[in-house]
Amino acid sequence: MWVFIKGIPIAITGKELHKLITRRFNPVWSMMPIKGVKIEDCKILKIMRTNSRIWEHYGLVYISPSRLAHAAIGRLNTASLNGKRVQSHPYIRRDRNRDRRQQAVVGAEPYPGERRRYDRRRTVLVSQVSGPND
Repeated sequence: MWVFIKGIPIAITGKELHKLITRRFNPVWSMMPIKGVKIEDCKILKIMRTNSRIWEHYGLVYISPSRLAHAAIGRLNTASLNGKRVQSHPYIRRDRNRDRRQQAVVGAEPYPGERRRYDRRRTVLVSQVSGPND
């Protein structure tokens, strides 16, 4: 399961994020480590709003097995980096072409109560993903 981590420092690399998460799951001092959790992949997701030119940094971590991912998310939500608490949740990849809110029939009239339809997706974003070796 992919896990989305919010609140990481700008200067962190994929290797450092992997090291931090590994220490969080199996700390030396803990009496209750999460056994069996394996970090398959660890990436940094950078998103920039084109109108403000400000980069936002997020972590993407693939945790297996998926049945232990929610326990891992709970452990990550108690972590802090540089005095800031990180937030994590399951990552759901959404593709612009597979948007369920698109009209099912081309040329169909939009539902009159759907006023915020175009506000939901941020279309002015540029994203960049870097792996653990970048």
